[in-house]
Amino acid sequence: MMGFFEHLEELRKRLFRSMLGLALGVIISIAISNPIIAYIAASSGLTLQAISPTETISVFFRVTLMLGAIFASPFITWQLLMFIIPGLTKTEQRGVL
Repeated sequence: MMGFFEHLEELRKRLFRSMLGLALGVIISIAISNPIIAYIAASSGLTLQAISPTETISVFFRVTLMLGAIFASPFITWQLLMFIIPGLTKTEQRGVL
């Protein structure tokens, strides 16, 4: 049985790994963000237009972060489960898995 500070250390470790997974997903998605934005614009049939000076970079970062989160979501979910599962009973663990 773990104490309070051991639980905090485990949570910190899992959150750190999740953030690394998200960062890796964002790095991978940087390469494909522009083609994805172009595909979205082409499939909508509309021309994209920037209203404010920073809107183009804002859209790029939003798409990149969203794609990174999508790519990293299985790893983040795994880290969450690995934190929660030790506290469950055997029956609850089988139900989760």
